[in-house]
Amino acid sequence: MDGLLTIDEAAEHLDMSRRTLHRLRKKDGFPATFATSPRKVYFRKCELDDWLKSR
Repeated sequence: MDGLLTIDEAAEHLDMSRRTLHRLRKKDGFPATFATSPRKVYFRKCELDDWLKSR
């Protein structure tokens, strides 16, 4: 899936641990995820990049 990152890929892209990424997901202002199934969650890379720029 082009432009979509798994949790592992998103954590690596943001240079943070999976645990930190899971904590940030619960905060307002962090990019939303979308799921293709209950166990498969993805982030849009462009939204993560925008979030990084805004920090």
